[in-house]
Amino acid sequence: LFCPIFAIRYFVKFYENRDIHLRLKSTKVTPINVLYPGYVEVSGRAETNEEYLISPWGKSECIYYKFLVEKWVSSGSGGSGGSWETYLQETKLLPFTLNDDTGKVKIDKTKAVDFELHIDNELITGSFTKITKELRELLKKRKREPSWASQLRFTEKTIYPYEEIYAFG
Repeated sequence: LFCPIFAIRYFVKFYENRDIHLRLKSTKVTPINVLYPGYVEVSGRAETNEEYLISPWGKSECIYYKFLVEKWVSSGSGGSGGSWETYLQETKLLPFTLNDDTGKVKIDKTKAVDFELHIDNELITGSFTKITKELRELLKKRKREPSWASQLRFTEKTIYPYEEIYAFG
């Protein structure tokens, strides 16, 4: 009974992502000085004129950071099922441009910008790994103190000054 439901769900998801994949595949990286309306890909260094942010966990200078804490919530069925739910999320972004050798383009943060970035820091707490003192202090400053038995997943993602960024839009 469940197999057809899962098959239909993944079939629909495949076709939703297929359109994006085909656009990415058919679009080539465009030099910034010859951008045109429509879907484009650009690659360049992230630069800002603002004073850099400091990421909360890694304490690194950055242009963007996302600090996310998720809590494992059991499905309650007595099994090992459950899911990660957002417990705390903090995101900051400075106005910035992508610069290549031909020019620069402003990344507009007023548009629903979302970044797919590498994870700079990650820790999953549980029965064998405890929350570090540093992370406990970060939660305390943000008025979030989990119970001692909570299983948490901490992640931090950043865009560093002059980091090479690839953008599609």
